[in-house]
Amino acid sequence: MRLLPLRWRRLYASIVCLLLVPLVASAQTRPAERDVVIGFAHINDSHGRIFQPDDQRPNQGGYARLASVLERQRRQFTGDRLFLLHAGDVFSRGDALTESTHGAANVAIFNRLGFDVWTPGNGEFYLGIANLLARGAEFHGQVILGNVIERADNKPLFPSYAIFSVGEVRVGFIGLGYIHEQHPACWGLKMLDPVDVARQQVRRLKGKVDVVVALTHLGLGEDQRLARSVEGIDLIIGGHSHSTLPHGQVLKNPAGKSVLIAQAGDYVRYLGVVRMVVHHSPQGLGIDSTATLIALDGAVPQDPAMLQFIATLAPTTNGSH
Repeated sequence: MRLLPLRWRRLYASIVCLLLVPLVASAQTRPAERDVVIGFAHINDSHGRIFQPDDQRPNQGGYARLASVLERQRRQFTGDRLFLLHAGDVFSRGDALTESTHGAANVAIFNRLGFDVWTPGNGEFYLGIANLLARGAEFHGQVILGNVIERADNKPLFPSYAIFSVGEVRVGFIGLGYIHEQHPACWGLKMLDPVDVARQQVRRLKGKVDVVVALTHLGLGEDQRLARSVEGIDLIIGGHSHSTLPHGQVLKNPAGKSVLIAQAGDYVRYLGVVRMVVHHSPQGLGIDSTATLIALDGAVPQDPAMLQFIATLAPTTNGSH
């Protein structure tokens, strides 16, 4: 093959270099991908306490105080999205309004407050599966529960997970719960080992999400086992053991990665808030999470609009038990 004259070859090389310079400069000066900040506000084990934990603690708890704190948290939140989550036991051992509506009043309050995800606890089953399915259908958010299945066909009652996009980050929630299989309402159900199911769900979500949050109603001991046993879970928000964890608890997963466990006591006496920062590094995504609890005590005013809304849920409601 005949070569071009030397002067033409030099001119050609110069033109190619000039064309490549902007591309190289662009790659070198492209800004780093920004951090994504995600908040997770959560409660658990409310047990139908719409107004207060009990008669001995009249100036604590209640959804009207929760509404006040949530309004402030949403106004002050500087991140990309603040989720609102419930980790189970909504209906059982509730007050008169909860019992008279079979939990429908509680779900109406959830919708008013804007709950995003709910994992049912064992207490949700005691009024029957049909009632739980009806309440789940009324809920405007997503109900997830992956390890409780029907014995007849091995199908879960609810979806096993939910996926949300937050900026450039995809967040996957997996739901894991506990039931008393010997209770008559649960005879047609089977509870699978949450660790086994969590491993399956993490594998299923691989490539679909960047962050995995386990929303559980298992108790602190099982949450600890989950954290230590399953690689790929970034955060566990739990219930069932009524544990009050002021700053959460950090454990290592099988790969040595830190996993934060958060739980917010019971009876709507606290709002838990986890702040997660998802940042980019040469090794991939990095995640830093911190947990706090906000007391819903007498220093928190009851939101008048929420009290008025609750009063419309049943003719006999007067703002007390």
